[in-house]
Amino acid sequence: MAVVVVIMVLLVFFLTGQHKKKDQEPLERESEPTINQVSYLTLYNTRNIMVVYAYMAGWIMKQNIRDSREKMKFIRLYFNRYFKGDNNISQEMTAALRNETNVHSIVSWVNRKMKTASEKQQLVEFLIALSMEDGAITQPEFDALIWFGKGIGFSEPELEQWIQTKKDQQYRQQQSQQAPPVYKTANRKQEALKTLGANEAVSPAELKKLYRKLVKIHHPDALLNATATEKEKAEERFIQIQEAYEYLVNEV
Repeated sequence: MAVVVVIMVLLVFFLTGQHKKKDQEPLERESEPTINQVSYLTLYNTRNIMVVYAYMAGWIMKQNIRDSREKMKFIRLYFNRYFKGDNNISQEMTAALRNETNVHSIVSWVNRKMKTASEKQQLVEFLIALSMEDGAITQPEFDALIWFGKGIGFSEPELEQWIQTKKDQQYRQQQSQQAPPVYKTANRKQEALKTLGANEAVSPAELKKLYRKLVKIHHPDALLNATATEKEKAEERFIQIQEAYEYLVNEV
């Protein structure tokens, strides 16, 4: 009788251990996802959103490998800004570029987990900006952007409008870099102070605080749901703020 009891206890222990092992498998995949395991990213959190961004960035880069160094620089800057505290950017991008991208799985995940159109739009606009980092969008990149955007619920005219808006922004930025400085009049300091809402007695610390506050308000990325006209005005205002600060930081 005692032998039977011991055998039953061991059997229960074995089965319980196997059950726990099976329950742990998705968690192991969750912590170390690979390019074809996006479907296992069951949680909607910053870590997994970063993984999706990395996989899609790798997919877009494969459409046109020209000037990949500049694109990687753009990705690092973007990720450091929006995914602060995560040190696996290089690891994720290496995996994304080395492995085949299961884009259908990513489309499915985005549609299930990203509940708002603004979240999806931000992802698409990130990919558009990445595509244009080398100066222009190639036909394979354009086709890939349209396919992915339509897959997550946007219309082709919407996507074409966002691409055109980004092209216009890039053109204006190039023109502003070639243009002479804005503050050339005798009252240039007063103009710059007015732009930042500061007075003559402003200290360097106060100036920096004002600048950061205005940048957060007027940065084009903060206007995800704005119209093209509103974004254009915000960008012009953003450039004015930057130029005013750059001038005053050497004067105050």
